Amino acid sequence: MRVGPQKMGLSQTSVLVDNSCPDNTTGESAPEWALPAHPSYPNPQIAEAVCEFRFSLQPGAPWQATSLGELFKVLQPTYPQLEPVTEQSVELIIAPDGIPVQKMGASRVRFKMRHASQPFILMITEGVFNVNALAPYPGWATFKAELEAVWPHFIHVINPAALHQIGMRYINRIPRSTDDESAGMWLRESDYVPRAVLGSGPGYVARVEVQADALNRRMITIAHDVSSQPGALIFDIDCVWKHDAASAWNDVDPELERLHENVWEIFNEAKAEKLDELLSRRTD
Repeated sequence: MRVGPQKMGLSQTSVLVDNSCPDNTTGESAPEWALPAHPSYPNPQIAEAVCEFRFSLQPGAPWQATSLGELFKVLQPTYPQLEPVTEQSVELIIAPDGIPVQKMGASRVRFKMRHASQPFILMITEGVFNVNALAPYPGWATFKAELEAVWPHFIHVINPAALHQIGMRYINRIPRSTDDESAGMWLRESDYVPRAVLGSGPGYVARVEVQADALNRRMITIAHDVSSQPGALIFDIDCVWKHDAASAWNDVDPELERLHENVWEIFNEAKAEKLDELLSRRTD
């Protein structure tokens, strides 16, 4: 089971809340696919949001390490750091006797570029391109603006033949204040949050995977992160659209908005009153 971006034990993940959709004050008409604005909270807790694109290369144009260098060169003014990151995949298999067994997959190297002044990270390897927003979460409008800013450089240098999957993932961490605090203090039962996990004692893990329709899959994980004491509540929402699509920004933009809306709806339906109070608390 994959609980964090790489594994359980997230560095500083937090609560999901949309603080990034202000009212339209520019006077410009909204596009046809524009979605309603969400509340803006003074105390947002989001620590990591991940937008992942899976793509294929042009026929007869295999992945070249030189392409990575070219991409880094054009992005270097804003992303001056480049480092390799080796990832080890882990698959959880239920054996015939019912005992879960971990199977180690092949390792792969991804390359990470870190923004000079903003909480953004780019991750790229053959067939996969990620844009991550870290804490302090800058809001959806700023996050999407950064996606739009780097997108033409990605398209120009990597030149993908097509996109095959877009994922929008928010990994949320709510610090627990006591050892006996339950998930039900922060979340309520919903389509994706089972009642049983809300009243569970420490050490709970619940995962729901739903094929919403032929193209859309939703994966929600609720878990007790015990990497510290008394730990934290992990609420991981991952919405994936799997479909062959053009890579032009005008084609990508509405899908990003829709996926972001899917994530928000899942969170909004599950957040309890105490979570609203936390998000509304002013810290200045």
